[in-house]
Amino acid sequence: MKQPSNSEPVFWRDERIQHLELRYINDGDRVCYAPHSHVEWSMGVITSGASSFCYGEKQYAITQGTQVFINPDKIHACNPVPGEHAPWSYIMFYVDAAWLAALRYQLGLLEKPVWQDMDVDRDDSPTLTAGALALVTRLVDERVPVAGKEAAIRDYFATVMQTLSALSPSSGAPKQTPPSTLAALARYLDEHCSEELSLELMSERAGYSTSHLVRSFRRYFGLTPHAYQLNRRIQLGRKALQQGAAIADVAYKVGFADQPHFQRAFKKRVAATPGQYLRSAPTE
Repeated sequence: MKQPSNSEPVFWRDERIQHLELRYINDGDRVCYAPHSHVEWSMGVITSGASSFCYGEKQYAITQGTQVFINPDKIHACNPVPGEHAPWSYIMFYVDAAWLAALRYQLGLLEKPVWQDMDVDRDDSPTLTAGALALVTRLVDERVPVAGKEAAIRDYFATVMQTLSALSPSSGAPKQTPPSTLAALARYLDEHCSEELSLELMSERAGYSTSHLVRSFRRYFGLTPHAYQLNRRIQLGRKALQQGAAIADVAYKVGFADQPHFQRAFKKRVAATPGQYLRSAPTE
Protein backbone atom coordinates (compact mmCIF):
# COMPACT_ATOMS: atom_id res chain seq x y z
CA MET A 1 0.00 0.00 0.00
CA LYS A 2 1.23 3.49 -0.82
CA GLN A 3 2.24 5.40 2.29
CA PRO A 4 0.41 8.72 2.57
CA SER A 5 2.26 12.00 2.96
CA ASN A 6 1.87 14.12 6.08
CA SER A 7 -0.68 16.28 4.27
CA GLU A 8 -2.68 13.33 2.91
CA PRO A 9 -5.63 12.06 4.96
CA VAL A 10 -5.62 8.48 6.20
CA PHE A 11 -8.86 6.51 6.54
CA TRP A 12 -9.13 3.36 8.61
CA ARG A 13 -12.03 0.95 8.33
CA ASP A 14 -12.51 -2.79 8.74
CA GLU A 15 -15.32 -4.66 6.99
CA ARG A 16 -15.77 -6.72 10.17
CA ILE A 17 -16.44 -3.55 12.20
CA GLN A 18 -19.27 -1.85 10.35
CA HIS A 19 -20.12 0.77 12.99
CA LEU A 20 -16.93 2.87 12.93
CA GLU A 21 -14.68 4.65 10.46
CA LEU A 22 -11.57 6.62 11.40
CA ARG A 23 -9.89 9.53 9.61
CA TYR A 24 -6.71 11.28 10.68
CA ILE A 25 -4.26 13.73 9.15
CA ASN A 26 -0.93 15.07 10.40
CA ASP A 27 -0.87 18.31 8.44
CA GLY A 28 -4.28 19.56 7.36
CA ASP A 29 -3.35 23.14 6.49
CA ARG A 30 -4.32 22.51 2.85
CA VAL A 31 -7.63 20.92 3.81
CA CYS A 32 -10.75 22.87 2.90
CA TYR A 33 -14.27 21.67 3.70
CA ALA A 34 -17.48 22.97 2.20
CA PRO A 35 -20.50 22.86 4.54
CA HIS A 36 -21.68 19.25 4.67
CA SER A 37 -23.15 16.60 6.93
CA HIS A 38 -22.75 12.89 7.71
CA VAL A 39 -25.35 10.23 8.33
CA GLU A 40 -23.17 9.06 11.24
CA TRP A 41 -22.56 10.77 14.58
CA SER A 42 -19.01 12.10 14.40
CA MET A 43 -16.36 13.22 16.85
CA GLY A 44 -13.21 15.17 16.10
CA VAL A 45 -10.12 15.70 18.24
CA ILE A 46 -7.64 18.50 17.44
CA THR A 47 -4.15 17.13 18.04
CA SER A 48 -2.15 20.16 16.86
CA GLY A 49 -2.67 23.70 15.60
CA ALA A 50 -5.98 25.54 15.39
CA SER A 51 -9.05 25.67 13.19
CA SER A 52 -12.47 27.23 12.86
CA PHE A 53 -15.51 25.06 13.57
CA CYS A 54 -18.84 26.04 12.03
CA TYR A 55 -21.74 24.05 13.43
CA GLY A 56 -25.17 25.09 12.30
CA GLU A 57 -25.28 28.81 12.94
CA LYS A 58 -22.50 28.69 15.54
CA GLN A 59 -18.81 29.30 14.90
CA TYR A 60 -15.94 28.50 17.27
CA ALA A 61 -12.17 28.84 17.29
CA ILE A 62 -10.78 25.49 18.44
CA THR A 63 -7.23 24.48 19.30
CA GLN A 64 -5.11 21.52 20.33
CA GLY A 65 -6.91 19.31 22.85
CA THR A 66 -10.44 20.35 21.87
CA GLN A 67 -13.03 17.72 20.95
CA VAL A 68 -16.02 18.48 18.73
CA PHE A 69 -19.22 16.42 18.56
CA ILE A 70 -21.47 16.44 15.49
CA ASN A 71 -24.98 15.03 15.37
CA PRO A 72 -26.11 13.07 12.29
CA ASP A 73 -27.25 15.28 9.38
CA LYS A 74 -26.06 18.45 11.14
CA ILE A 75 -24.40 20.88 8.70
CA HIS A 76 -20.86 21.77 9.70
CA ALA A 77 -17.40 22.63 8.40
CA CYS A 78 -13.97 22.71 10.02
CA ASN A 79 -11.07 24.50 8.34
CA PRO A 80 -7.53 25.60 9.28
CA VAL A 81 -6.73 29.07 10.57
CA PRO A 82 -4.31 30.89 8.20
CA GLY A 83 -0.98 31.95 9.67
CA GLU A 84 -0.79 29.32 12.42
CA HIS A 85 2.77 28.16 13.13
CA ALA A 86 1.83 24.61 14.13
CA PRO A 87 0.28 22.40 11.44
CA TRP A 88 -3.39 21.60 11.94
CA SER A 89 -3.81 17.90 12.69
CA TYR A 90 -6.85 16.03 13.87
CA ILE A 91 -8.63 12.72 14.37
CA MET A 92 -12.21 12.08 13.23
CA PHE A 93 -14.41 9.17 14.27
CA TYR A 94 -17.59 8.42 12.29
CA VAL A 95 -19.85 6.23 14.43
CA ASP A 96 -23.06 4.51 13.31
CA ALA A 97 -25.90 6.32 15.08
CA ALA A 98 -28.00 3.18 15.64
CA TRP A 99 -25.04 1.37 17.26
CA LEU A 100 -24.34 4.39 19.44
CA ALA A 101 -28.00 4.73 20.45
CA ALA A 102 -27.98 1.09 21.54
CA LEU A 103 -24.82 1.73 23.59
CA ARG A 104 -26.38 4.79 25.26
CA TYR A 105 -29.45 2.69 26.08
CA GLN A 106 -27.30 -0.08 27.60
CA LEU A 107 -25.55 2.55 29.73
CA GLY A 108 -28.90 3.85 31.00
CA LEU A 109 -28.52 7.17 29.19
CA LEU A 110 -31.58 6.74 26.95
CA GLU A 111 -35.03 5.42 27.74
CA LYS A 112 -35.21 3.69 24.33
CA PRO A 113 -32.46 2.51 21.96
CA VAL A 114 -33.42 5.21 19.47
CA TRP A 115 -31.10 8.01 18.40
CA GLN A 116 -31.50 11.37 20.15
CA ASP A 117 -29.32 14.36 19.25
CA MET A 118 -26.95 15.60 21.93
CA ASP A 119 -26.62 19.30 22.70
CA VAL A 120 -22.91 19.28 23.62
CA ASP A 121 -20.89 20.32 20.57
CA ARG A 122 -17.39 20.71 22.03
CA ASP A 123 -15.26 20.01 25.12
CA ASP A 124 -11.63 20.15 26.25
CA SER A 125 -11.35 16.95 28.29
CA PRO A 126 -7.73 15.69 28.49
CA THR A 127 -9.14 12.22 29.24
CA LEU A 128 -11.13 12.12 26.00
CA THR A 129 -8.16 13.34 23.96
CA ALA A 130 -5.80 10.77 25.51
CA GLY A 131 -8.39 8.04 24.99
CA ALA A 132 -8.85 8.99 21.33
CA LEU A 133 -5.11 8.78 20.69
CA ALA A 134 -4.92 5.40 22.43
CA LEU A 135 -7.88 4.10 20.41
CA VAL A 136 -6.29 5.18 17.11
CA THR A 137 -3.08 3.35 18.04
CA ARG A 138 -5.06 0.21 18.81
CA LEU A 139 -7.18 0.34 15.66
CA VAL A 140 -4.28 0.72 13.22
CA ASP A 141 -2.19 -1.97 14.95
CA GLU A 142 -2.56 -5.07 12.77
CA ARG A 143 -1.46 -7.27 15.67
CA VAL A 144 -4.60 -6.45 17.68
CA PRO A 145 -7.40 -8.96 16.97
CA VAL A 146 -10.77 -7.68 15.84
CA ALA A 147 -12.36 -8.60 19.18
CA GLY A 148 -9.80 -6.42 20.96
CA LYS A 149 -10.55 -3.51 18.64
CA GLU A 150 -14.29 -3.88 19.14
CA ALA A 151 -13.85 -3.91 22.92
CA ALA A 152 -11.65 -0.81 22.78
CA ILE A 153 -14.23 1.01 20.62
CA ARG A 154 -17.06 0.18 23.01
CA ASP A 155 -15.08 1.12 26.12
CA TYR A 156 -13.95 4.44 24.69
CA PHE A 157 -17.32 5.55 23.39
CA ALA A 158 -18.99 4.47 26.61
CA THR A 159 -16.66 6.94 28.33
CA VAL A 160 -17.47 9.62 25.75
CA MET A 161 -21.23 9.15 26.13
CA GLN A 162 -21.06 9.20 29.92
CA THR A 163 -18.93 12.35 29.80
CA LEU A 164 -21.35 14.13 27.47
CA SER A 165 -24.33 13.01 29.55
CA ALA A 166 -22.73 14.52 32.66
CA LEU A 167 -22.21 17.79 30.78
CA SER A 168 -25.82 17.75 29.56
CA PRO A 169 -28.08 15.51 31.66
CA SER A 170 -31.01 16.07 29.32
CA SER A 171 -29.19 13.82 26.76
CA GLY A 172 -30.98 15.41 23.87
CA ALA A 173 -31.46 18.77 22.21
CA PRO A 174 -34.82 19.85 20.76
CA LYS A 175 -34.86 20.18 17.00
CA GLN A 176 -36.53 22.93 15.04
CA THR A 177 -39.15 20.96 13.13
CA PRO A 178 -39.55 21.90 9.46
CA PRO A 179 -43.03 22.32 7.95
CA SER A 180 -44.47 19.08 6.60
CA THR A 181 -44.08 20.25 2.99
CA LEU A 182 -40.33 20.86 3.43
CA ALA A 183 -39.88 17.61 5.35
CA ALA A 184 -41.60 15.77 2.49
CA LEU A 185 -39.35 17.49 -0.05
CA ALA A 186 -36.24 16.51 1.94
CA ARG A 187 -37.39 12.87 1.95
CA TYR A 188 -37.99 13.09 -1.80
CA LEU A 189 -34.46 14.44 -2.31
CA ASP A 190 -33.09 11.61 -0.15
CA GLU A 191 -34.85 9.04 -2.34
CA HIS A 192 -34.13 10.71 -5.69
CA CYS A 193 -30.80 12.43 -5.04
CA SER A 194 -29.11 10.75 -8.00
CA GLU A 195 -31.65 12.24 -10.43
CA GLU A 196 -31.49 15.64 -12.12
CA LEU A 197 -34.09 17.69 -10.25
CA SER A 198 -34.71 21.30 -11.22
CA LEU A 199 -35.41 23.98 -8.65
CA GLU A 200 -38.73 24.56 -10.39
CA LEU A 201 -39.73 20.92 -9.84
CA MET A 202 -38.72 21.14 -6.17
CA SER A 203 -40.70 24.36 -5.76
CA GLU A 204 -43.76 22.79 -7.34
CA ARG A 205 -43.59 19.80 -4.99
CA ALA A 206 -43.26 22.04 -1.95
CA GLY A 207 -45.80 24.64 -3.10
CA TYR A 208 -43.27 27.47 -2.62
CA SER A 209 -41.87 30.05 -4.99
CA THR A 210 -38.25 29.26 -5.91
CA SER A 211 -36.79 32.11 -3.85
CA HIS A 212 -38.96 31.30 -0.82
CA LEU A 213 -38.05 27.62 -1.10
CA VAL A 214 -34.31 28.34 -1.09
CA ARG A 215 -34.59 30.60 1.98
CA SER A 216 -36.92 28.31 3.91
CA PHE A 217 -35.09 25.08 3.10
CA ARG A 218 -31.75 26.58 4.16
CA ARG A 219 -33.30 27.77 7.42
CA TYR A 220 -34.38 24.26 8.46
CA PHE A 221 -31.76 22.05 6.79
CA GLY A 222 -28.70 24.32 6.69
CA LEU A 223 -28.24 23.98 2.91
CA THR A 224 -30.08 25.01 -0.23
CA PRO A 225 -32.10 22.18 -1.85
CA HIS A 226 -29.43 21.73 -4.54
CA ALA A 227 -26.58 21.61 -1.99
CA TYR A 228 -28.62 19.19 0.14
CA GLN A 229 -29.03 16.92 -2.89
CA LEU A 230 -25.29 17.05 -3.66
CA ASN A 231 -24.47 16.25 -0.04
CA ARG A 232 -26.71 13.17 -0.21
CA ARG A 233 -25.00 12.09 -3.45
CA ILE A 234 -21.60 12.26 -1.76
CA GLN A 235 -22.90 10.27 1.22
CA LEU A 236 -24.11 7.56 -1.17
CA GLY A 237 -20.84 7.68 -3.08
CA ARG A 238 -18.79 7.32 0.08
CA LYS A 239 -20.79 4.25 1.09
CA ALA A 240 -20.40 2.70 -2.38
CA LEU A 241 -16.63 3.27 -2.28
CA GLN A 242 -16.48 1.57 1.13
CA GLN A 243 -18.16 -1.44 -0.46
CA GLY A 244 -15.49 -1.68 -3.17
CA ALA A 245 -17.19 -0.06 -6.17
CA ALA A 246 -14.98 1.55 -8.82
CA ILE A 247 -14.79 5.35 -8.77
CA ALA A 248 -16.11 5.76 -12.33
CA ASP A 249 -19.05 3.45 -11.61
CA VAL A 250 -19.87 5.32 -8.40
CA ALA A 251 -19.81 8.67 -10.19
CA TYR A 252 -22.53 7.61 -12.63
CA LYS A 253 -24.48 5.63 -10.05
CA VAL A 254 -24.95 8.64 -7.76
CA GLY A 255 -25.90 10.99 -10.58
CA PHE A 256 -22.78 12.81 -11.79
CA ALA A 257 -22.28 13.41 -15.50
CA ASP A 258 -18.64 12.30 -15.33
CA GLN A 259 -15.92 11.21 -12.95
CA PRO A 260 -14.11 14.61 -12.71
CA HIS A 261 -17.35 16.30 -11.59
CA PHE A 262 -17.81 13.63 -8.91
CA GLN A 263 -14.20 13.99 -7.78
CA ARG A 264 -14.50 17.77 -7.37
CA ALA A 265 -17.75 17.53 -5.41
CA PHE A 266 -16.38 14.67 -3.26
CA LYS A 267 -13.20 16.55 -2.39
CA LYS A 268 -15.12 19.69 -1.36
CA ARG A 269 -17.15 17.71 1.19
CA VAL A 270 -14.71 15.01 2.30
CA ALA A 271 -11.46 17.00 1.91
CA ALA A 272 -9.98 14.02 0.09
CA THR A 273 -10.26 12.71 -3.43
CA PRO A 274 -12.11 9.41 -3.97
CA GLY A 275 -8.74 7.86 -4.80
CA GLN A 276 -7.25 9.03 -1.47
CA TYR A 277 -10.33 7.75 0.33
CA LEU A 278 -9.75 4.29 -1.12
CA ARG A 279 -5.95 4.23 -1.20
CA SER A 280 -5.22 5.22 2.37
CA ALA A 281 -7.45 2.63 4.02
CA PRO A 282 -5.17 0.06 5.68
CA THR A 283 -5.50 -3.51 4.58
CA GLU A 284 -4.93 -6.53 6.79
